[in-house]
Amino acid sequence: MPWPFAKTRLLQPGESQTLTFSLSAGDLASYDAARSAWVAEPGSYTVHLGSSSAFKQTSAFELEKKVLTEQAHKALTPREPITELTKK
Repeated sequence: MPWPFAKTRLLQPGESQTLTFSLSAGDLASYDAARSAWVAEPGSYTVHLGSSSAFKQTSAFELEKKVLTEQAHKALTPREPITELTKK
């Protein structure tokens, strides 16, 4: 999942441009192997804005509940248990 990113056009000194973008639950999701799904966990999230690693502004928001964004399918799950080799 690509990160939201925007870039201004070439700005003249003193000129500004407003950029907007949206974040979806899918942008916040991580893979939950136990559920075989991408899940966005509830909690506090902070967005950092800036022209480099020196952030100029931050904005915070809450995700109220867990959101399942994509259910994966166990297409390649082994039919038989796998015994892993170990050193003796």
